[in-house]
Amino acid sequence: MDKLGGKTWEKKKERARKKVHELAEKLVALYSEQEGCPRFTFTPDTELHREFDGFFPYDETPDQLTAIADIKRDMESEKTDGQAPLRRCGVRQDRGGNACCVQGCV
Repeated sequence: MDKLGGKTWEKKKERARKKVHELAEKLVALYSEQEGCPRFTFTPDTELHREFDGFFPYDETPDQLTAIADIKRDMESEKTDGQAPLRRCGVRQDRGGNACCVQGCV
């Protein structure tokens, strides 16, 4: 443990700040590189998707419906913000995650 405001604390804090800055630079470079690359786009839902949706025995919450729409919109878009699955990672265990898997496989 270090004393807040002490020399070793300040060194560790500065080292962490530099690592965060390096990571941010790498992410900016990665997203810039991806920006120019074409990506695979998925088709909108078909009758098979809607049939699969009907098998899910529970009603989705408003948050889950929003997550499903965000993920599907991202999958169908030529440009991705890359964040929908991350923002909504809890959706992966419900119908939304399953439906997106089906959409990816069909």
